[in-house]
Amino acid sequence: MIVYTLDLIHLLLEAERDILKLSQALVKEDSVIIDVGAYRGGYTIRFAKKAIKGKVIAIEPNSENYKFLLLNIYYNNVKNVIVYNTIAYSHRIKLKFFENKDVPAMSRVVTDNSNSIEIEAITLDETTKSNGLKKIDLIKIDAEGSEYEILKGSEYTLKLTKYLIIEVSTDLKQILDLLEQRGFIVINLGDFYRPGLFYIVAINKVLTSN
Repeated sequence: MIVYTLDLIHLLLEAERDILKLSQALVKEDSVIIDVGAYRGGYTIRFAKKAIKGKVIAIEPNSENYKFLLLNIYYNNVKNVIVYNTIAYSHRIKLKFFENKDVPAMSRVVTDNSNSIEIEAITLDETTKSNGLKKIDLIKIDAEGSEYEILKGSEYTLKLTKYLIIEVSTDLKQILDLLEQRGFIVINLGDFYRPGLFYIVAINKVLTSN
């Protein structure tokens, strides 16, 4: 089961059905997945149930989302999820984070919001190394504008990663350039449920050549 909340549309991924189908097609029984911006577990739970011999690392900075994520993990009885209640970024730093109480899915890193809280960020490279990951089959990133900074802190991680699916609202060119420089084929799937919001798929040419 999945714990339903007032954010039913986001949790059921109604606006992202095609992305959900694509991401699940890339997940196998023994897959290792990193879910950045895990929200309340819509993707995380589905990944964990399919990758029963693998592992899911979920990163979610919003405190309310984090609590619902833990509840979803508990009620769905998945044992292969590691959860981080923090921000992924380009380097370890204390960042201002605005927790949007009205629309928790839109919480984000900010520079000048007086209602923000301070959170110490980590990098994906730190997470990959601390968990002893030797391969990563899929990284899903939905971080409300921090995607480029996250990728900058993932040089080691990207070398181990077969596929990425990223929701992009800013820095599209920089993200495409970075991934291509790291040896990825990048496919822009276009804007989905709102103008200016793109999904891209990145495929590691070396790790998927066989």
